[in-house]
Amino acid sequence: MFPRRLTTKGPMSGCIVPFVDTMGLTPGCIVLFVDTKGLTSGCIVPFVYTKGLTSGCIVPFVDIKGLTSGCIVPFVDTKELTSGCIVPFVYTKGLTVGCIVPFVDTKGMTSGCIVPFVDTKGLTSGCIVPFVYTKGLTSGCIVPFVDTKGLMSGCIVPFVDTKGLTLGCIVPFVYTKGLMSGCKVPFVDTKGLTSGCIVPFEWLLLYQILDDLFKLNSIYICVLLLGIIT
Repeated sequence: MFPRRLTTKGPMSGCIVPFVDTMGLTPGCIVLFVDTKGLTSGCIVPFVYTKGLTSGCIVPFVDIKGLTSGCIVPFVDTKELTSGCIVPFVYTKGLTVGCIVPFVDTKGMTSGCIVPFVDTKGLTSGCIVPFVYTKGLTSGCIVPFVDTKGLMSGCIVPFVDTKGLTLGCIVPFVYTKGLMSGCKVPFVDTKGLTSGCIVPFEWLLLYQILDDLFKLNSIYICVLLLGIIT
């Protein structure tokens, strides 16, 4: 009755193909397309829970083509999403052994919210992609775009906490392209930001210099734009 497409062509021994629960879906919902072509031994494909989704929701497209042994593809929980929400597109093409793709929790999101696009293309062994927590976001908020392209072994991408953001806030764009081994990108905490605030890109070099000089744990800068809601 509900649209779904599951392609299991090519999985090898030891793979677990996704469990998809469409209980309670209402008319107009599109259940995920899951492509497990080319999976190798030991891979675990995502568990996607869509219980209680309302009309007009689009559940994520997850492309795990080319995943190698030992990878864990994201758990996406869309419980209690309301009409008009778009759940994340997660692209894991080319992930190498040992990588963990993000956990995205969209519980309680309200109408009009857009959950992050996470691009993990080219991640190397040992990388941990960001945990993005969007619980309690209100209408009109845009959750961060996190680009981890080109991250090298041992890097930890930022934890972004957007709890309590109010209408009109834009959460930071964090660009980690070209980070070298052993780097830690800054922790960005936007809790309690008020309407119209933009949290800027935090320069890693500046952060490291200030951290060395003043032993700061993080830098928080908020620019209030009066009369301008981007």
